[in-house]
Amino acid sequence: MEETAEQKETAILEEMKETAVRDIAGYVSKNGNNKCGNNKCGQSFLVSLSRL
Repeated sequence: MEETAEQKETAILEEMKETAVRDIAGYVSKNGNNKCGNNKCGQSFLVSLSRL
């Protein structure tokens, strides 16, 4: 079955979103403790990202 352009676009956007969340998660886990104390704001940020 052929994928429609819309299905391809959706798949690409999902992949981009997952990559962005992973990249930001890595950044927050490396740098969050310095800025947020116990990384609480970083974790809540990731939770809100995962809801996208």
